[in-house]
Amino acid sequence: MTQKKWMLAALVVGLTGAAACGPDEAAVSKENNVLIGVDMSNTLPGLDMSNPLDMRTPPGDDMGTSVEDMSTPPQDMRMPTEDMAMPVDMAPTPCDRDGDCAAPQLCVVDSASGETTCQDPTGTQNTGAACSDGSECRSGLCFNGACANPCDVGMDCPNGFDCEATMIPLDGGGTAPLSICIEADQNCLSNASCTPPEICVIDRTGAATSLTCQDPAPGGTDLGGVCANDGDCLSGLCLNNLCARPCERPNDCSTDGSFICEPATVTTGSGGSTTLNVCKPKPATQCLADSQCSGSNRCVATKSATSVDFTCGAPNAGGGEGGSSCSADADCAQNLCLDGQCAGPCQGNGDCQGVDFSCELADVPLANNATDTAQVCLPPVVCQEKGQCKVSEECFVRRGNQSIDTICRAGNVGGGSLGQICTQDSNCASNLCFAGRFDKVCSNPCNDDQDCGVTGYSCQSVAVADSAGNPVNTSICAPKTPTPCSARTDCASGLTCAVVANVANNGLESVCIPSTGKLATGVACNMDKACNSQVCLNGSCAAPCTESNALQCGSKQVCTSNTVTKGGNSGTFNLCERLPDVPCDSTSDCTDGFRVCGEIRSNGAGGVQTFCSFPNTGGAQLGSSCTANSDCREGICLSTSGECSVACEQDSQCSVAESQLCATFSFGQSSTPLDLCVRGCSDNGACTNGNICTIGQDVPNNEVEQICSAVIGTQELGASCASGNDCREGLCLTTTVFDGVACTTDTDCPGTKTCECPIDNPSCNNSAKQCADVSNRCSRLCDTPDDCSGGVANNALTSCSTDVLVQRPNGSGNVTLSLCGQPSP
Repeated sequence: MTQKKWMLAALVVGLTGAAACGPDEAAVSKENNVLIGVDMSNTLPGLDMSNPLDMRTPPGDDMGTSVEDMSTPPQDMRMPTEDMAMPVDMAPTPCDRDGDCAAPQLCVVDSASGETTCQDPTGTQNTGAACSDGSECRSGLCFNGACANPCDVGMDCPNGFDCEATMIPLDGGGTAPLSICIEADQNCLSNASCTPPEICVIDRTGAATSLTCQDPAPGGTDLGGVCANDGDCLSGLCLNNLCARPCERPNDCSTDGSFICEPATVTTGSGGSTTLNVCKPKPATQCLADSQCSGSNRCVATKSATSVDFTCGAPNAGGGEGGSSCSADADCAQNLCLDGQCAGPCQGNGDCQGVDFSCELADVPLANNATDTAQVCLPPVVCQEKGQCKVSEECFVRRGNQSIDTICRAGNVGGGSLGQICTQDSNCASNLCFAGRFDKVCSNPCNDDQDCGVTGYSCQSVAVADSAGNPVNTSICAPKTPTPCSARTDCASGLTCAVVANVANNGLESVCIPSTGKLATGVACNMDKACNSQVCLNGSCAAPCTESNALQCGSKQVCTSNTVTKGGNSGTFNLCERLPDVPCDSTSDCTDGFRVCGEIRSNGAGGVQTFCSFPNTGGAQLGSSCTANSDCREGICLSTSGECSVACEQDSQCSVAESQLCATFSFGQSSTPLDLCVRGCSDNGACTNGNICTIGQDVPNNEVEQICSAVIGTQELGASCASGNDCREGLCLTTTVFDGVACTTDTDCPGTKTCECPIDNPSCNNSAKQCADVSNRCSRLCDTPDDCSGGVANNALTSCSTDVLVQRPNGSGNVTLSLCGQPSP
């Protein structure tokens, strides 16, 4: 008797094994159709489907016309082994600033693309630290020799830095636009005012001459080099065909005495002129220190009607040394009485003997009210505020015995400015670390509020401890009386909303205090005082808030009620809180009411896990078309079908409006596949975006699903195939037609027929085999015969067979599917 047998052996989307069998087509003829080798490795990312399954038809005496004869589970279903790409975009979260990232991550710059995403810190150096490569910086970006972090507004930057839009260089060439924290422009009078590699550069192209700290002019020549124009010099100043340099004091020029600091007339672009102190070659006849003289001679002053010069000669007998009181030049050993004190020449501070004396450029009175300049050792200048000192100097604080002394001198190297945190005086440029109400911060002496210049500070008379710890009332810049706030949006620029002890120290309050350059909201912390908000909660800085939005909280925080305790005082405040990591299988596991089950992470062992994450505000709803996770509200873009998805446990958690259902996806070699929402279908017409209808599984509910996917292969319905990878729908159907002729080997059969076991005896011995025609053709899922139309010329699979059985995921029982097959003869 002629038999026709149908047999389904298919790999399906996320399926570890599936099988189905076709019906008895006729009393005299049975056909076996086998869906083989759905190799979807190139088109369904993340689905381990590279090896075909051998899914044999269940045995039976006669297939009849009903599906009941084919309930025996298929056998020998091999698991695939090849790793695949991920079915979703698992790229890091985009960001504009550190506050957008959950601790301990920061907003890190990709040196190849310029893109900024939340990542673990790249290096160890903070913003502004010197660097030669981005790998040294926490932000991953080294810009013009200094570490720079991405920013959105100035508040995202440390004190002394501005948020500026610029072009950053990329690895391999090219640039990309990015807003980063760049050190604010600084006025200067000498290189000593600038932080290397910047120098004091002169610009005299306009009506006025400006001096600012900048990178040296490319290719320029240093002091004393031959030049033709300003562009030839590092400093931007060419005088008398030699490169000059701006200066405030002698040691700004040279340490060997080859150059001296003197005034010079400099023309401007408008034809005007201005006078600047610049470095000039020292005349050979002049001396600047006793060491340049021989014998008993010393470097003494000689005045003329127009100048004062120092030359080697005999000192005035009995004359006083530098700093001694005098009324005339003759009272001084080196023949110069200046402002009632003897003064001597110098090249640098090392030539001066008195405490805090320094080598300065001074005006020396001459006859007939004329003056000239000289490099001399001068006592310190007493100051009340920085404006009374040179640009490169600070109004420097010394804690004396029952006094607070303030003098003009160079600040502590690397010291912080007003408002920056400190632990001791040497941490501050002005040498004053003030223990105020809101923590220890750098301060400086002042006359009025204009001397402070930092938001939240004013000039106040406060108690400052002297060297013995006794209070001395001193005018310094101190934090103003704060105003109440509920969120940082209540505070002016430069202020932040923080939780602090009240004035009576018997409770806590939330008030606007100066931003101190500490950690921003949402950044990782380990103690309260590390944060601008003065609150470290669950490992990240938490500021008072009224809403869970980006203006108030970090991207991984929500505004919730919390109890804060400080120094024995407690209070309840709404704070930006970083919620704990919660693994999830569906959004119902995210019980905080804010998050969805929409973040897929590697578990470090080759597998993946879904976690609760904040939805993307304004993102598309489930089932909408997408190209990246950021397009979707729930944060998952399923790349197999180009639609917004979410983790799920049942169909009801997916979009009913978009006909989604919950199907299982495997990720490479992961032993823990994930269940995600995907559009269901009955045929290709039910899919969008040019997708096709193929087979998947729902492991938790033990269901075989028909789901939409991107096109898999290139061959149309009815085309010859070797595996599912060849076919558009990923379904390669094998049809076997027996002619009833017994055989033991293929040579016993005529033409191209082969020797096969019959449908009712799939494990037969040679005596039971029959000759059969076997053909492999691309098939598709269907619900009417119209779905099986078209395809290749002379398509043989024009019948929609409605009773093909596929084994359920757990291996027990089958479900019925409809596929295009060969009609009965």
